[in-house]
Amino acid sequence: MDKKAKVKQELPLKNISEKITYGENVTGMMGGDATFATIAALISAAADATTELETAKNAKDAAEAAAKAATDVQHTREEEFDEAFTELGNGVDNIAKGDKTIIDKAGMASFFPGKAAPVGEMPQVINLSASEGDGDGEIDLHWDKVKGASGYVIERATPNPSSFTFTGNSTKTSITIKGLISGTKYWFKVAAIGSAGTGPFSDPATKIAP
Repeated sequence: MDKKAKVKQELPLKNISEKITYGENVTGMMGGDATFATIAALISAAADATTELETAKNAKDAAEAAAKAATDVQHTREEEFDEAFTELGNGVDNIAKGDKTIIDKAGMASFFPGKAAPVGEMPQVINLSASEGDGDGEIDLHWDKVKGASGYVIERATPNPSSFTFTGNSTKTSITIKGLISGTKYWFKVAAIGSAGTGPFSDPATKIAP
């Protein structure tokens, strides 16, 4: 007996872009073929679903691009802030010449070299966000700076957040994770490293690799 062919779509294995391309191709081919006239309503519904998915993806991409741009601006402004206040602190030191009362008048904290207190335990990293990177299989991570941190450790998990593994270190408040599998959902978390060790991990952020 000859085997009969069946449709093979493997939709769970396709990412969003692949589904849109697939949907446009299939409905385009079937729409003008009389062979499929009896399921014209199904073809129309599938074409509408493809259009709606593409519209949703475009809106999501635009929102993520805007969020990434806003985050980049925030980090740039934070770096400018740190630089400005570092220079301001140096200016106060030049005026104070070691006089603590003058430093106090500036509204700044003071210390005596050789007697600095240890930073202590690191607080939890907050505001971790994940967005699509510039290339396939790349995800950009950003988070708020932790005072006193010498660096950060990053962990990831897939296909669910039950088991995280080490994925990298960063001395900045951002990192691009590369070599990910497109269409796969990943979870990430970050912890700050300080003189007393590694602090608690952030709440996880999740993203599907482009």
